[in-house]
Amino acid sequence: LDPRNAGSNAGKLFGCGTYLASLSSKSDIYTKPNEQGERCLLVVRACLGEPHMQNTPCRDILKPPERKDKRGPLSSVVALTVTQGGCVEHPEYIVYNQAQTLPQFAIYYKHTEECRCTHCWREVEYLNIRTGNRTSKLLGHPE
Repeated sequence: LDPRNAGSNAGKLFGCGTYLASLSSKSDIYTKPNEQGERCLLVVRACLGEPHMQNTPCRDILKPPERKDKRGPLSSVVALTVTQGGCVEHPEYIVYNQAQTLPQFAIYYKHTEECRCTHCWREVEYLNIRTGNRTSKLLGHPE
């Protein structure tokens, strides 16, 4: 939950902050299984305070934008969804100060073989396409 690690696992569409989601399926996309196939999600309390509603990427920011009355920066960024006029598919909340988050629970889970979530479906599709290309290459160009 340290904002200094922003971008080390994925991009940083809204700058160097801690990215949170209200949908576990959104957070699941960024998980990686351990040796036992377990993934981990953190349930976190976050203090969003006075958020800035952002509809476009702002990759280089280190803190939320300034208040309109010039009293200092706002407290967080809420990334608006496409249906709200923004640029993300699912709601995202970004805080830029480690003191704004308090971990409550760590939830460990596994995807089943029958799982059809976005993450598993993409892995299967990629493997099928890759296997298909490899097979046709081997047939066309024996090594």
